[in-house]
Amino acid sequence: MLEHADDLTRSLIARLADGTGLPVVALSAGQGGDIDRIEVRLVAVRPRGTPRSWDRADHLQLDYLVTVRRGDPLAEHRAVADLAFALLGDPGFAIVDDADVPGCCARLGMALAPGMVVRASLVRMQPAEEAPLVRFPLRAQMGAIGSVQGRVLGPAETPIAGALVNLVGFDPVTRTGADGGFRLSAPADPESALRVRVRARGLEAEMPVAPGEPTIVTLRMES
Repeated sequence: MLEHADDLTRSLIARLADGTGLPVVALSAGQGGDIDRIEVRLVAVRPRGTPRSWDRADHLQLDYLVTVRRGDPLAEHRAVADLAFALLGDPGFAIVDDADVPGCCARLGMALAPGMVVRASLVRMQPAEEAPLVRFPLRAQMGAIGSVQGRVLGPAETPIAGALVNLVGFDPVTRTGADGGFRLSAPADPESALRVRVRARGLEAEMPVAPGEPTIVTLRMES
């Protein structure tokens, strides 16, 4: 997991260098280019939306314009294809299939060159909040324990396996089985209403539950 853009750029340069053996250089938007090298320019940075999760992290999406300059046009074409093959097996980088490479070159004021736009992500963890010191003995009182159980279903009442399920405000998290079923421990006589939270396939749902009563949670998603 990379947190800094310069580390991500270095990682991309190393991956591209393995693809063709040509030298790879990072340039700013206004810099010109020479022949017989691969040029990498950062052209866009934007926030990347993510489903709500337990981690405290910020996500960015970075787009790089990667171009090849050689004296022979056929050699340029071969190098671009070799670079694409080198990136296909790397989960950290994705080739943007609808990228407007000529438009990028024109906006940067650089000569048109064959290439591609490569997309990658940065994740930076937020600092954890410090908990205050406890200056008195902690006393815990155990109450009666019950359970909440049910199933998670998708379109056409299809069971969803592997969904994350927990009671809102409680730590234990479980995953649904092959039949979409789950079971959680819960206070037998809760002081306030309980709600179950389900997360699967980038979607999230909540609904009220009661200990001892079966619960069906339906996620609305494309089949």
